Order: sequence, then structure tokens, then C-alpha cells
Amino acid sequence: MDTQQTVVVTGAASGMGRAVVDRLLGTGDRVLGLDRAVDTIDALADQLGPAFAPLAVDVVDRAALDMGLHPALTGESLRAVVNAAGVHPPTTLADVTRERHDLNSASTCTAR
Repeated sequence: MDTQQTVVVTGAASGMGRAVVDRLLGTGDRVLGLDRAVDTIDALADQLGPAFAPLAVDVVDRAALDMGLHPALTGESLRAVVNAAGVHPPTTLADVTRERHDLNSASTCTAR
């Protein structure tokens, strides 16, 4: 009996998302890793093996997200979703523009 479950992780290619991916794979979960960095997420799949499934998608693009997630999750036992996507370039809080703030909020809070 296969008891392995799938966890969806957004922002999976780097930062907190990547750390979450590593941790989940270490506990035996399957991970569907979402990230808009196509080359990075695909290269990560080569490194991490068959328990990691990459999905190159921008979580702010709702139509693309819906189109990519549905087939990727068909038949999977979904355990959790970890929303770690965000746009955090090296900067100070004083230098964050309204546009950057709105993009980050959309990707981490609403995924819309």
C-alpha cells in the first residue's frame, strides 16, 4: 500500500520554498513544486529525483495555475499546500515600491 502523500509547495525553486521542499522530501512526501523560474525548477527536478515533480507556473496567473495544477494532482493524495512564493529581492523596507508590495502580497497571500 502506497502511503506517500503529495504536498504542493509554491516558490519551490529557492529560499524558504526550497528549504520546505528539502524537508518534505526528507520525510518521505512527494512534492509538487511550483515556481515561475522555469530553468531553476526544471534543474531542481533533475537533482531531487522522482519524488519531486516540477511545475513551472506563476502563481499570480490564476488561469495558468488552474491549468497546471489540475492534471498534476489527478489521482494524488494531497496532504498540504505550503505557500512560500514571494518576490523578495535584496533591498531595504524603505526601498520597497507599492508595485513590489502588491505583487508580493498577491503571490503569498491570495495567489490571485
